[in-house]
Amino acid sequence: MQGLGVGIFMPSYIMVHLQASKTAIPITSDPDLPRKVVTKDRALHYLPVSLIIGYIIPVILTAWPFCSSRLHQQFIISFWALFIPLPVLQSIFGYFGRFSNQSSAKTFSRDDESRILNRIYVFVCRYAALVHWITFGLIGVAYLFPNLFPSRVSSDFTLRRVFIPSTSPYPIKPMTSMADVPHNFLIYDLYIGTTALTLWTVTLYIRSQKTSITIDKYWQILERMAYWSVMAGPCGACALLMQQRDEHLLRLT
Repeated sequence: MQGLGVGIFMPSYIMVHLQASKTAIPITSDPDLPRKVVTKDRALHYLPVSLIIGYIIPVILTAWPFCSSRLHQQFIISFWALFIPLPVLQSIFGYFGRFSNQSSAKTFSRDDESRILNRIYVFVCRYAALVHWITFGLIGVAYLFPNLFPSRVSSDFTLRRVFIPSTSPYPIKPMTSMADVPHNFLIYDLYIGTTALTLWTVTLYIRSQKTSITIDKYWQILERMAYWSVMAGPCGACALLMQQRDEHLLRLT
């Protein structure tokens, strides 16, 4: 995923998942869908800590602006691009967790799974909202108090520089700054990936409903997604809608 980028990986994954996965079949075509979407994998317990160690910490270390050595940042970027630690850490924690007293004390019930899924979705939504508001907060502080930052940094912390690409994903003309090249590509990468993620989430939610979706219901879903996107970012909005979808299916079992 790191090598291809979210803009390529996410749409490809979504097309395959919606067509081939048993968990993406509409509930009207498969009444057993609620029993298929719930996993018994205890690695779910360790998804938050795996996300922190395998994704959040590398992001912070990569973006830390006060690092004295650029070699340190380049090493982290290379390691992160070639080795994706998140699923590896989750598998390791899940494997050793099977032998803990807590894991062996009782069976993995539906209530346990509902509680674990709720904790994971809340964690993802809070993290997405935190990043969302930190980004806008830094832009606002740089605009109101530009003297707090170096001149180059304050000029880069603008809505246009952060969210609007300066050229096409693959520019023909050479760009003046080497940092602008990956940043410009990542803007397209995240826009395409986020759009695909939103379509995937809404499709799974609609397919989990037993009754047909009316136009008014579609508007309600769009309004909720728009409101959540403003409050917690698009990834937070997708996490909240997926949480509602999974809770709905769990209630049907």
